[in-house]
Amino acid sequence: MRLADVIILEDLNIQGMSKKCKPKQDENGKYLKNNQSAKRALNRLIRDCSWGELKLKIQSVAEKFGCIVLNVNPKFTSQTCSNCGHVDSANRHKEKFVCTNCGFISDADNQV
Repeated sequence: MRLADVIILEDLNIQGMSKKCKPKQDENGKYLKNNQSAKRALNRLIRDCSWGELKLKIQSVAEKFGCIVLNVNPKFTSQTCSNCGHVDSANRHKEKFVCTNCGFISDADNQV
């Protein structure tokens, strides 16, 4: 039994996601806090996930079951309505997706 015919993955820039925060200075040249300590833990988690290996496993299993795997540009994917195609940052409210144009409501993570 097959649950899906197509699997869609966002083509994420993993290296960009795990870059260090840039240092910030005030007008006197003193360095300000930039939350790099919190970002360090997030960067470690991103690197530990092995995103490339996960994509390869998904593709090989999908090929075995005859599913298609597509990589899409992640730009505006969480803001685009799958019902009418309207793009607006106000469409996404935490875990809910509510289109400001047509009123379509969905779970934000399952909104196709």
